[in-house]
Amino acid sequence: MILLSDVVLESMRAVVVAAIVLYLLSVGLRQNLRSHAGWPLIVIGFGFVFLGTVVDITDNYEGLNRFVIIGDTEFEAFF
Repeated sequence: MILLSDVVLESMRAVVVAAIVLYLLSVGLRQNLRSHAGWPLIVIGFGFVFLGTVVDITDNYEGLNRFVIIGDTEFEAFF
C-alpha cells in the first residue's frame, strides 16, 4: 500500500509540474516572452524538473530499472 501511495503522490507532482510547463509555454507564446533572455531558461528548468519527476516515478517499478540509467553507486549508473 505504501508503494501505491508513493506512486500516486509522485504522479500528482508530475501532473502539476507538467501543468506549470504548459502554462509557461502558453503565456510565453501569447505575450511574446520568447524575446526575453530568462524565459526560455525558466521553461527548460521546469522541463528538467518534470523529467526528474518522471524518472522518480519509474524507480518504483523493478521492471523499468533496465531502461533508467540511474543507480545508487557509480557502477550501477554506468551498467
